[in-house]
Amino acid sequence: MRLWHVTSPDAAAAILEEGFLGGWGDAGFGVYLFADLGAAEDYAADGGWDGSLTEAVILEIEAELAEIDIVIPDPGWPNPEDYEHVRWHPMDPDEDETWPPARRILPDDTDPALETK
Repeated sequence: MRLWHVTSPDAAAAILEEGFLGGWGDAGFGVYLFADLGAAEDYAADGGWDGSLTEAVILEIEAELAEIDIVIPDPGWPNPEDYEHVRWHPMDPDEDETWPPARRILPDDTDPALETK
């Protein structure tokens, strides 16, 4: 399954070297991804969840379907429509672990100067 993760250039470099660290989000603790590149690009252009991401890198990854859950928004959330393309890889917040799916950076993970959007 092909998915996209939006992050900062520094975090992208760490992810490519060490794997993903989990973080808290609306669905729980884990890694949040997009099932649609256009949705990831829109999210990057908006500066992430709080608008503070001034430089964004979009990582394209490959993951097994069994590793990924759909984020089902609570009807009470102020923007449930924003979660249409959001997926996540749940992780245990009490474990010190990383998630290393097969991954590459757009447009090319061999580029040492991580391209920003």
